[in-house]
Amino acid sequence: MLYGQKLADPALTRIRLNIVSHIMAETDDLNSRVAHVRAYAKAMVAGMWIMDQRRHMLKPFVDDAEIREALARKFEGTYGAQAYNHMAPLLAQDLLRDLARLYLDRNRKTGSYTNVFRKASERNVHEALREYFRTMPDRQERHHEFGEGITPEEAAALEAEWLERDRVKYLKSFDEGWETVKKAAEELDSDPLTEKIKTFRDKNHAHLEMQPIGSDPGPVPVSELGIKISDIFAFADKYEPALLELTRVTTGGLYAVKNFHEMHERCGNEMWRILSGLPVKNG
Repeated sequence: MLYGQKLADPALTRIRLNIVSHIMAETDDLNSRVAHVRAYAKAMVAGMWIMDQRRHMLKPFVDDAEIREALARKFEGTYGAQAYNHMAPLLAQDLLRDLARLYLDRNRKTGSYTNVFRKASERNVHEALREYFRTMPDRQERHHEFGEGITPEEAAALEAEWLERDRVKYLKSFDEGWETVKKAAEELDSDPLTEKIKTFRDKNHAHLEMQPIGSDPGPVPVSELGIKISDIFAFADKYEPALLELTRVTTGGLYAVKNFHEMHERCGNEMWRILSGLPVKNG
């Protein structure tokens, strides 16, 4: 030991180690929660693509008069018509179930819009997601060609300036996207159709709930909710952009929505035209 050097206080050393361990544990926990949010968001958007496919299966079946008339002719006077009459309600109820679980489920273990938004709103998680999005340009390949007369120092300064400019743009994009997500979450809470979809799911889809004692015996009359198929389509169209935006700000992923819609629409139309014996439209 050098002259005058003091031995470290064992108690102080233990305190320092405990502080470091605590910080590392908190960091690991935050990283785990952020990874959870991203995994939930990816599951959510995968569920949305399935919902969108089913939506485009139902739409031509109920909206395309040519398809409806051709199918009606095929089933006219047959026992199969009895089963055929179940198709529209069956597909509509399935779409309602998808909307309920994708947007409205408050269970903390679900990949619903409501739950992913809640998780991503936690202060530390939100800050981590925001910082990750801001620094996305850092993880992109950045090779600029500079002309003659630019020194390496000048080139490095320009690269740093452009990087910071991109960081500001990405941060602005995150904040604007989050406002869209937040607004949609507030609208979901106050949307009159939200409560109707929940009621239908709880009293008819998930359970065969009966009327209370004192009422006419029988199932709760969910038809009185007044949910129309056009309402279901409108609900899906209204909140789908916000769901995609929530996925974008939590994962950084972008999706070719227009291409998916067009493909799903074509799949739904072709299926019904083939089944009804109509020629398939090209293009």
